Amino acid sequence: MKVLLNFFLILFCAVALTAQEQKFTIVLDGKLTQTISKQEVFSEKQISTTIESLLSNTDLFEEETNPFVNRGAFYKNHWLKFSIINKSENSKFVLEFNQTYIDSLQVFLVKNQRIVKTYPKQGLHFKTANSDNYLSNKYAYIFPFELAPNEKIQFYIQAMINDGSFRVMNKIWTEQAYKTRVSDIKFRSSYLLVFSGFVSLILVLSLTMFAFSRDRLYLYYIGFVIVIFTNLLCLRHMISPVFIENYFLFGNNFVEMLSFLQLFFMLMYANKFLSLKKNHPRFYWTLHFLALTIMTLFIAGLYLRHAAFWFYYFSFYISKILVVLVTFTIYYVAISLVRKKNKMAYYFVIAYFPLLIFIVHYIFTALGLTTSYNPLQLEFVLFFEIVVLAVALAHKYYLLIVQNYKFQKEIISTKEKSMAAILQAQEEERGRIARDLHDGVVQQIGSVLLRARNLLTDLKLIHKKESQELLQNLESSNQDLRTISHQMMPRALKELGVVHAITDLLNSSLGLANIEFKFENFNIESRMDPTHEIVLYRVLQELINNIIKHSEASFVNVQLFISGQYIMLLVEDNGKGFDIDKQNKGVGLRNMKSRVDVVNGTFDFESVVKKGTLVRVKIPLV
Repeated sequence: MKVLLNFFLILFCAVALTAQEQKFTIVLDGKLTQTISKQEVFSEKQISTTIESLLSNTDLFEEETNPFVNRGAFYKNHWLKFSIINKSENSKFVLEFNQTYIDSLQVFLVKNQRIVKTYPKQGLHFKTANSDNYLSNKYAYIFPFELAPNEKIQFYIQAMINDGSFRVMNKIWTEQAYKTRVSDIKFRSSYLLVFSGFVSLILVLSLTMFAFSRDRLYLYYIGFVIVIFTNLLCLRHMISPVFIENYFLFGNNFVEMLSFLQLFFMLMYANKFLSLKKNHPRFYWTLHFLALTIMTLFIAGLYLRHAAFWFYYFSFYISKILVVLVTFTIYYVAISLVRKKNKMAYYFVIAYFPLLIFIVHYIFTALGLTTSYNPLQLEFVLFFEIVVLAVALAHKYYLLIVQNYKFQKEIISTKEKSMAAILQAQEEERGRIARDLHDGVVQQIGSVLLRARNLLTDLKLIHKKESQELLQNLESSNQDLRTISHQMMPRALKELGVVHAITDLLNSSLGLANIEFKFENFNIESRMDPTHEIVLYRVLQELINNIIKHSEASFVNVQLFISGQYIMLLVEDNGKGFDIDKQNKGVGLRNMKSRVDVVNGTFDFESVVKKGTLVRVKIPLV
C-alpha cells in the first residue's frame, strides 16, 4: 500500500512538472505568425547575471502571461526565457524582437540546458551586426532559427537598456511568412519617406513665411519640426542614433536631449502663436520661465554628459517629468483660452490630444503601471500634430494678411478722404476766387471802363487813337478776367451739367486757339454726381491747356459716354506727342491722376512722338 501511494505521488509530481513546463512552451502548430504570450522574465538594476548562471538557477525568473512585457524604467538588465516545440511541418522560423531602442541585445538558443547557438550582439551600439537586417531594425530586430518537427528548444534573451523603459511584444514567424512582414515594413517605411517629403515642404513654406513676415513664430515652428522629426528618424534608424550621439554632443541619452529642445520650441511657439504676452501675461510668463529652464538644462547637459554619470539618470527622469508638465500646462492654457472663445486655441486642443494620450500611456509604461501596448503609433501622433499646427500656422498667416489688407485699406481710405478734402477745398477756393473776381475786380474794372468812357466823352477825347486803345485794353482785360472767373467755377457746370460745361470750355479755349475740335457724348441723359462732373471737367481742362501749350495739334477729338457701369472720357489729338518715360512724372499728370483716384477711377494714356496722344479716363458710376 505504501509503495502504491509513493507511485501515485511520483506520478502526480511528474504530471505537475510537465504541466508547468508546458505552460511556458510555445507550440508552433503551422500558423504563419504566433505572438509569444507566455514567458518568464528576470530583471535587475545592474548587470550581474550571466547566461551560465541562469542555466543553473531558473528560480530567478518570474512568470509572465501577458504578450506585452513591460518592466518600466527602473531596471537596466532584462532576461526573457521561453520554450518552443515544433508541431508543424515547417523547419525555418524567424524570431521578431520589436523594441529597437535597446543598448545591447543578445539571444541564446538552449537545448537540454546547453547553449547550442549564440547570436551576435545587436542594439544601438552594434552597427556592424545590425547592417544585415537594417530595414527590419527600423521596427524590430530579427533572429532566424531552424527547428525540426517535434524538436524542442529554449530562447534566452538578454536586453540591456541604460536610460529607458523595457517594453516588448515578440512574435515568431515562419520564414516564408516573414517575407510579407518585410513588405509591410517597406510599406511603412514609404509612409515615413512621404512624411519626410511633407515635413520638408512645411519647412520650406515656414521659412518663406518667415522671410516675408520676419516673425519669430515661424522660426520656433521650424525648430520644433526639425527636432521632433529628427528624433523620430533616429528611433526608426533612418538616421543612425550613434551618429547623433557622437557628433551632436547629445551622448547616449540623445532622446532626452532632443526632448529638451522639443519642449523649448513648443513653449516658445505656443507663447507667440497664442499672443499670450499681450492677451494673457500670466500664462506668458509661466511658459516663458519653463522654456528658459528647459534650455538651461539642455545647455548644462552638453557639458555634464561627460563630467557626471548621474546626469544620464537625471535627464531621463526630468525629461519625462517635463514632457508631462509642459504638455498638461499647454493643454490647460489652451482649454482656458477656448473657454474665452480664442479661435487659435482650438488648434492646440486638437493637435495635442493624441500626444496627450500617447504621453500618458508612455509614462504609465515607464513606471510599469500598464500591461497594454500603446494604441497610437508615434508616426501618427507626430504627423497629426505637425499637420494641425501647420494648418494653424497657415491660418495665422492668413489672418495676418487680412489684418494687413484692412490696415492698407484704411490707409488708402484715409488718403482718399484727405485727397477728396484737398480737392474740395481747392474747388471751394476756386469758387471764392471766381466770385471775388466776378463780383469784385470784374465789376470794378467795368465801372472804371464806364467812367473812363464818360470822362473821355466830356473831354471830347473819345475819338482819339490813344483813348480807343485805352478803352479797348480795359475791355480786353475785363473780358479775360471774366473768362478766368468762369473757368475757375463755370456757371454752366453748376447749372447745366458737364456736357454744356465741356462745350463752353472747348469753344472758349480751342476755338480761340484756332484748333479744330469735335465733341461727342453718348448715353448721358441726366446730370451726374457733382464730384464726377468736377473731376471730368478739371481733368479735361488740364488736358486742353497742355494741348494748346505743348502739342502743336490741329485737331482734337473729345468723347464722353457711359458704358455699362463706367463713365468714359476719351481725348485724342494729332499733335507731336511726347516720350512717356520722360513725362510720366510731371506735376500735371500727377494732379490729373490724383483727381481720378479720388473717385476710384483709372487714368492712362498712349503717346507716340510725332503721332499724337490718346488719354482715357474711366470712372465707376457707383
